[in-house]
This record gives sequence, structure tokens and C-alpha cells, in this order.
Amino acid sequence: MAIRVKPWALALTSADGQGTFVIGKASCTKVDALLRCLPYDATLLQNGESHHIPLKSGTVWINPTQEPQPLSYSSAHLPGHGILMSLQTKAGTYVTLTGTIDEGQR
Repeated sequence: MAIRVKPWALALTSADGQGTFVIGKASCTKVDALLRCLPYDATLLQNGESHHIPLKSGTVWINPTQEPQPLSYSSAHLPGHGILMSLQTKAGTYVTLTGTIDEGQR
């Protein structure tokens, strides 16, 4: 899987390169050294087609630093350049991810 963060989107590409899940809109806030985003728009790009994915709820935590950072109200730490994502679609599907950012832009 490849994880890319750009100023306008967060893109998660499958290991086989056949599908990309893109979060295009989110409300983001800086919490200490971390970035917390509440996404409200997602798209699945697969087989040359684009499918809008309505989101019900979710949170994305991003650590833009090189050092591990503590998550708010948790004993867990997010590693340097780490990402933690948990989403629920309006259809009831849960999407979760823990990983490291492969490519980032400010």
C-alpha cells in the first residue's frame, strides 16, 4: 500500500496498484504536534472508474514529525510520519488503516 498526503487530498493506493481511495475534503485541526482530520468526502478510483463514497463518520490522525507523538486521550503513540485512520461509510462499512506516509507535500 502507498500512502500519499498532498495539500488537497490523502490518497491510499492498494499494494497491487489497482485501486486508490482518496479523501478529498476534511476539516483538519492541529493538536499539539499531530494533525487531526475529520473527513467528509471520499472517492474510490478503480478499473478506470470513479465512485463517490458517502462517509458517516471518521477521524484521521497524521504525525508530520519524525518523532513518535502521543495520541490525545490515549496511551498510544503515533510513529514519526505515521497515520491512523478509522472511517465508517453511510452503507455501514468500516475502513481502518495504520501506516507510514510514503509521500508528503505541504
